[in-house]
Amino acid sequence: MTRGESPLEEASPGHRLKLGLGLGLLAAVLAVGFSRTGPGRAVERGILDGHLQRASAEGADGVVLCQIRDADVDWLRTANAIAWPWPLDVNVALVEGVRLGGASALVVDILHLDNGAGPEDVRAGSLDALSPEDRETRLRTLELAQMGADPYRDALAALGRRSVVAIELASSDDGYDSPARRSAVVAKLPDLSGALATGAYARPYARLPVFRVSQGAGTFGFSNVDQDEDGVIRRLHALALWGDRVVPSLALAGVAAADGSELRREADGVTFGGHHVRLASDGAYHVPLARPGGQSPFPTVTAQQLIEWGMAASNPDHEQAEAAARAALEGRVLVLGVNLAGIADEVSTAIGTMDGPELHAHAIKGMQTGSLRIRVPFAFDIVLTVVLALALGLLLAWRHTLAWGVLCTLALLVVSQAVPWWGHDHGHVIAAAMPAIALLLTAIGHGSLTLVKRTRANRWLKGTFGRYLAPSVIQALGRDPSLIRLGGRRRRLTLLFSDLAGFTSMARKLEPDQIVDLLNRYLSMHAGAVLAEGGVVDKFIGDAVMAFWGDPLEQADQAKRACRSALAVLRGMPDVEAYAKRYGLEGFHARIGIHTGPAVVGNMGSNDRQDYTCIGDTVNLASRLEGANKAFGTTCLLGDATYQEARDAIVARHLADVVVVGQEKPLPVYELLGEAGDADAQDRATRFEEAWQLVRNDQRANARAVLAGLRERHPHDAAAAWLGRLLDDLDAGRRPAPWDGTLVLDSK
Repeated sequence: MTRGESPLEEASPGHRLKLGLGLGLLAAVLAVGFSRTGPGRAVERGILDGHLQRASAEGADGVVLCQIRDADVDWLRTANAIAWPWPLDVNVALVEGVRLGGASALVVDILHLDNGAGPEDVRAGSLDALSPEDRETRLRTLELAQMGADPYRDALAALGRRSVVAIELASSDDGYDSPARRSAVVAKLPDLSGALATGAYARPYARLPVFRVSQGAGTFGFSNVDQDEDGVIRRLHALALWGDRVVPSLALAGVAAADGSELRREADGVTFGGHHVRLASDGAYHVPLARPGGQSPFPTVTAQQLIEWGMAASNPDHEQAEAAARAALEGRVLVLGVNLAGIADEVSTAIGTMDGPELHAHAIKGMQTGSLRIRVPFAFDIVLTVVLALALGLLLAWRHTLAWGVLCTLALLVVSQAVPWWGHDHGHVIAAAMPAIALLLTAIGHGSLTLVKRTRANRWLKGTFGRYLAPSVIQALGRDPSLIRLGGRRRRLTLLFSDLAGFTSMARKLEPDQIVDLLNRYLSMHAGAVLAEGGVVDKFIGDAVMAFWGDPLEQADQAKRACRSALAVLRGMPDVEAYAKRYGLEGFHARIGIHTGPAVVGNMGSNDRQDYTCIGDTVNLASRLEGANKAFGTTCLLGDATYQEARDAIVARHLADVVVVGQEKPLPVYELLGEAGDADAQDRATRFEEAWQLVRNDQRANARAVLAGLRERHPHDAAAAWLGRLLDDLDAGRRPAPWDGTLVLDSK
């Protein structure tokens, strides 16, 4: 493996933090930009609608709705032969009914543009044909003529400041903003002087009521509503500019009239009496809407009821009518409007279509209960978005696991929605989509960068480790590259060394291509057995194989895996031996040594070439155990640590305490015979251990008898043959008796 920068190498903490901050900042900038687009505003509006719909209906009984409907028109036409449009004098009875009921205020959401008085009627159509000078003269003449006795004017005047009549701000003068009307209206407007921020609702002209109404009304308020780009009304203006004059909305004028107090401007809204209505710097607010069961929450009275109560007011025995009127109206704001077939005043809101007067009623309720929602400055939304995106960028840079990334993203998404939720509950409208989009972009960006890095890492892993790591290990490293460290580290490993007995001398009989063919056959089988058990094929050295378990993945059962791998190699040897016979080779068998213990593992080598390998006494002992097979004539020897960890999964037998070359302390050595449950292997182990113990007790004759039985049942048992030779040495005096169970090897 050529040395160089690895995709697995972690960036420095400082670099990761800078990357996280940069990613979060970029995501925040993109989210802010997206929020200014049509789709971005649409997403924000959708979330806002959900919050506005969470409003409570509490306080709705403080407002009463009355809309002149077709049934009222039919009743009056039948009872009094008065057709629609009603003369203004008919409204006298309506106003008297309101007064009799003791309503705190009458809010008239009707534009009294025309006289409705027969020959003196002034219609928009009749004015259009006149020049501006003639139209003004005509209006002035009619208005001066109305300065005499007027029942409707007087009825409104009797309510004092409790009567509030609608005006409509307009972009052009259509004849209803005459000096006489304007002067009458302006005289009754509160002084709300002061600048409004950019974005305030502003119109140079107005459609004002006829002079008789302008004279009688207590005050005025504009009835205009401002739709969003999707045609839905979510935000209303409590203050607007009429030319250079600040005027109140119909709802704001109504609540002040009901309180009997004068409106005053404050830095963050308006006050009247002991009440304070917070407003945005442009005079706007969001009105919370509540419609339990899809129905208006406000109590209602009919125009017929008001007229009947008003007509009864002049009768001496009007107590019953007054009681009914007071039960319905006393202490409440009455909003009067028109809802007739073909001229219904309907608006689209966050909770669906409703009548215009009901929308004003919701606004009045919101002002009375202090439940209006004020949008925070856009700078606050930006700061919230940037802070959350930067926080997520830093958290994702800190740790790279999928679970951590998902957890942090979800947690901050909850925060991004909890803040607007809390804000709405405390009277603030805070962007919800913009910070959420920034968080998603941060997560997606980090995920994309991680995916690119993982792809590079996987490619590097396969190219670097694919030849000696199992595919399952490669996949695990691909999922979590942090499992492998390219620097050295100390781990508990199980080492396996193997080679082919006598292969060097046998190879002299073969052609080079035959040697390569035979070795490839054997090594492929061997490597497959190692990889199948999740091991690492460290290297091939001619016919020798070095493999290990326990890194880069920790494996609690590493000793068992190594033993199973060795048994698989031994089971595969007959096929390799049969293949070797094609080239005239006999006695083709493997020798294996396995040992478990601490070792240093990592990338080692020169500056130009490195290998993923391990070093240490454990490695050396495994190699010595492979060579120790020569002394016993066996095929697979285990160190004591390997045997102790794998003993419940294998069948093995203790041969001797061996002192290998380079070691002074004897090492218990075991021969691997098979997997647990192998009856034949268990019989060999049991008989051998009995004979071995007899030798240790210096009962040589008995030991020979047991060995004879063992060799009769298992004539090719090499360890039994070795123990027999040991007995011969003891009998001949070539080895001191009794035998202490130790065997000293003088060669590798």
